[in-house]
Amino acid sequence: MKLSNHACNRSQQRGIAQKEMQILMRFGDELQGGSKATIFCVNSKQTRKEIESLWQNSRDFDLEGVVSSYLVVKEGDVVVTTGHRKIRFQKNRRAH
Repeated sequence: MKLSNHACNRSQQRGIAQKEMQILMRFGDELQGGSKATIFCVNSKQTRKEIESLWQNSRDFDLEGVVSSYLVVKEGDVVVTTGHRKIRFQKNRRAH
């Protein structure tokens, strides 16, 4: 996983740790974003339960931090931005 300069700045500003980003890319739901981007997030109860069961014994794991975060990835593995979401993403999201 590579971070663009923008993603590096945003993850620091928003308090999204590298470990949280790795968990989202490995276990998160993948949704299609605009401009051939992929959004990684926890968008289903099943994904939340899976992540919780795998990481519940880790001391430095923040489930709510992972669940509330998202990554926008382009070109396979380049994270272009990160953020916290207020609502669930729509599954059939369309690019404008």
